[in-house]
Parts: sequence; structure tokens; C-alpha cells
Amino acid sequence: MKLPRLDFTTFRDPKGYEIKGVKPPPQQEKTLSSKEIEFFRTIMRVAESGRLGKPDAEGRIRGPWISGRIVGKGGKMEMKQVHLSQWPRAFEEFANVKTPNELLAFVTMHGPLYISDQNVLALLFEAMEMRECMRGGTTEPYSRHLSAQMYKDQETGEFEISITPSCLLDALWLQFQHSQSSGADFRTCPYCHVTFAAGGNSGRLRNAEFCSPEHRKRFNSLARSNPKMRKMRGRHK
Repeated sequence: MKLPRLDFTTFRDPKGYEIKGVKPPPQQEKTLSSKEIEFFRTIMRVAESGRLGKPDAEGRIRGPWISGRIVGKGGKMEMKQVHLSQWPRAFEEFANVKTPNELLAFVTMHGPLYISDQNVLALLFEAMEMRECMRGGTTEPYSRHLSAQMYKDQETGEFEISITPSCLLDALWLQFQHSQSSGADFRTCPYCHVTFAAGGNSGRLRNAEFCSPEHRKRFNSLARSNPKMRKMRGRHK
């Protein structure tokens, strides 16, 4: 069955984006409430890079804080109608975002993820949820508000369906669902450790073990001089 088109309107600031918000300096301590401690335990998986500390027995947490929101730099907003096939692997890029700077780079490239406030921590959590889904994990059930229309393709004469997400974030989750529905498998590249789709409509072979031919070459080159990597060469040629 042919999957529906994904169309949405993006509003981008041509001057770019920045992160604004209070960021306590590294190693600053703060005593957290019991509710805050529970929240940090819930989102601690966001800190895969080790950039967040864990609350101690007294509720203190050390290290740089993930805070703030992403805002435009004040340019005249540009409206653009987008079909997500223009960014075939956008959901992969978003799922592999782990730091505020990586998130900022994604928004600068593709535009705002939300129509309203773009909270950095909430979006990093969303990226982590998608990453875990790609790795076979589960996430809390939620619903998205979408609109759809049916149209007749002028070239084929067939009726098709176009789904219009309310924002880019909804579109990325639908793009992930489309990839699943196309029969793609999701794997982790042994060279760069990003999660990627193989087979289906991903544009990669189903037996692909690397996210790109370039990373396969780099891995095998390093494996020649690295004993630990050399043991893995049988799987990743």
C-alpha cells in the first residue's frame, strides 16, 4: 500500500536561531525538591553523553544544566510549504540529537520543531524517545492532531492521501512511522554509533551494517591497527 504524503508549512527565521535562558555555570549546586528529583530520574537517559550529573542523597546535582529555549534571531519569518520527501532522513537526524548544540543545529537547518515555545530539555527528551523507539524500546502512548485530504494524482489518475501535521515534530514522528511501515530495520552504526534505518524506503540495503559507505571504510581502516575493532571485522565488512 502506498503511504500518504506528508506535507506541512514551516516558518523559518532567515537570521538563524539561538538558545536563550538562564544557564547556571558548571559545578553550581542546587537543592532539588522531591518532585524535581523524580523528574530528573525520568529524563536522565537524555544525558547519554554524561553531560548531566545525578542527584545525590540530599538532592544536589552538579554539572552544566540543560535549560533554556530556542528562539529566532529576529529576522522576517519566511513561510515555506514542505513535502517531507525533501528531507528523507530528517527523523534519523533528529533521533540522534543528544546535546543542546546539536538540537540548535537541527533547528537552524530544518526550522522550528514546535509552533510555540521550543523548550530545549523537552525537545531533547523527544529525540531520546524517538531514538529508543528506533532501538526497539517503548514510549508513553500519545496522540497527534493531524489533518488529511484526498486528491487525484494528475499523472497516474489514482486517488492519494496527503497528511498535514501541525508542526515539524509531528511530521518527524510520522516519517518514522512511514519508515517502519515500509519494512525498514533500525540499527546502530559501529563507527559513529548513530541509529539508522536499513531496508524499506530508507535508501539503504536491508543488510547494511553502517550508516554510510564512508563510515564502513573508516571502520575497516581503523580496525587494521586496533585489536579491539579487529575482532569485530567479521561482522562489519
